Amino acid sequence: MRYFLLIGAVAAAIAGYTVYWNTLANRAGERLAAARGTHGAVALDYGAVEVEGFPYRLAIGIENAAAGAADGHLWSWQVPALTVYLQPWNLYHAIAEADGDQAFEWRGGPIPFALTAAPETALASARRDGAHLGRVIVDYRDVALAAPEGPVAQVGRALAEAYPAEPGAERPGLRAGASLEAIEVHAGNIARLGLGTHIGRASAFLRFEGLSHPEDLASLGARIRAGRPISAEVLDLAFDWGPLSVAGTGRLMLDAERRPAGTLALRIAGHEETLDRLVAAGALRAETAANLRTALGLLGAIGADAEGRVPVSIHMSGGVAFLGPMRIATLPPLF
Repeated sequence: MRYFLLIGAVAAAIAGYTVYWNTLANRAGERLAAARGTHGAVALDYGAVEVEGFPYRLAIGIENAAAGAADGHLWSWQVPALTVYLQPWNLYHAIAEADGDQAFEWRGGPIPFALTAAPETALASARRDGAHLGRVIVDYRDVALAAPEGPVAQVGRALAEAYPAEPGAERPGLRAGASLEAIEVHAGNIARLGLGTHIGRASAFLRFEGLSHPEDLASLGARIRAGRPISAEVLDLAFDWGPLSVAGTGRLMLDAERRPAGTLALRIAGHEETLDRLVAAGALRAETAANLRTALGLLGAIGADAEGRVPVSIHMSGGVAFLGPMRIATLPPLF
C-alpha cells in the first residue's frame, strides 16, 4: 500500500510540476507578445517566439530580435536569433545567448557608424532586483567587426558590465563600464601611426551620478539631448597600445555644447618610445614631440612611480584638452 502511495505522490508531483512549467511557458510567451513596442527610451521588436526546455529550464527562442532608441534615430541593434534561459525555480536570473551576425548602428555624435559583429560566442546575464534590473553583464568572445566598406577589427573579448547604485553608499550612482581585449585593427590608416595594429586593452569603468539602475543607461542619450546635466566619476581607465600604457581615474561631464569636460589623472608608461615612433611615421611633428617629451620628462622627474609611470593631469574645458598649459587636442560634441 505504501508503495502505491509513494508512486501516487511522485505522479502528482510530476503532474503538478508539468502544469507549473507550462503555465510559466505560456506566461512568458504572453509577456513577450505584449512587450513589443516602446518602453521609456527603448523600442523593442521581434518575430516568432518559441518556449522549450522542459523540464529543467525555460528556453525562450526569439527570432529577429531588435532594439533601438524610442525615437528611431540615435541607435539600433538587431540579431537573427536570441535564446533566453530561465530556471523555473529562479525567475530572477536570466541568461541570453545570441546567434548570428549582429547589426549595430549609432547615429549620434561626430562619427556616426554602422557595424556588423560576428562573435564566436555572445552571452548576457541579467538579475532582477525587485522592479528594476540588478547586475547586468554582456560578454562577447572572438568578435569580428565589419563596416559596409570592409573589415574593421578582430576583438578577443568584449565585456560590458552595469551594477545598480548601492543603497546608503557614500558616493551613490550606477556603476558601469566596458573593456575590449586583444584588438587587432584592420580599418583605416592606423598602421601608419607606427604603433602597430594590435591594441592589448582599452577599458573604462565609471560611476554615473543621477543614474541608479542599469536600465537608466538606455535613457542617457535622451537625457543629454534634452540638456540635462551628466556627470561621471572615472573609477578605472586603461589603455595599452604598442609601447604606450595608460591607466588612471578622473571625473567627466559634458558642457553646454555636449563636449567632454573634466579632469583625468593618468599614469603613463612608454611615452618616449611612443613619441619616437609617431615622429618616425610622420604622424607627429618633431617640434611637438620634443615639447611633449620635455613636459613628460619634468613630470616624471617629480613624481614617477616605482614602475616608471609618469603622472599626467589632462584638463578638458571649452572643447579643448590641455596637458598643463599645453593644448593637445580639440574635442568635438559627442551628441
